[in-house]
Amino acid sequence: MDTPQPPQVPLDGPPALRFGDPPNSEDRLWGMLAHLANLVLPAIGPFIIYLIYKDKSKFIAYHAIQSAVFHGLLQYVISGAVIGVTCGLGFPILFVSPIVAILWGIKANNGQWEGYPVITSVGR
Repeated sequence: MDTPQPPQVPLDGPPALRFGDPPNSEDRLWGMLAHLANLVLPAIGPFIIYLIYKDKSKFIAYHAIQSAVFHGLLQYVISGAVIGVTCGLGFPILFVSPIVAILWGIKANNGQWEGYPVITSVGR
């Protein structure tokens, strides 16, 4: 009796996760706006976009929830703790958020399923 062999996986690892068809131009636009909404309403803006598009587009929902979680943690939790502990000397950490929002907004507009470091699996 032959025992079934497990499937062979290439040495470079499994293929990257794909979440459906490539995003169309409207999906890319709203994915970018989900990141840029942090410049106006940090964490709340992307969460609103997520609530609107969660059932319509996985691409938009993914970028919106990634943006809401990352910027919510960065701006409210981490920066609050650092500024409090350092008596205000950690204030420059607040300038990281807009830069990151713009960079990931560009990636979303290019149609990339790029997640923020540490929380990449959130929303998948």
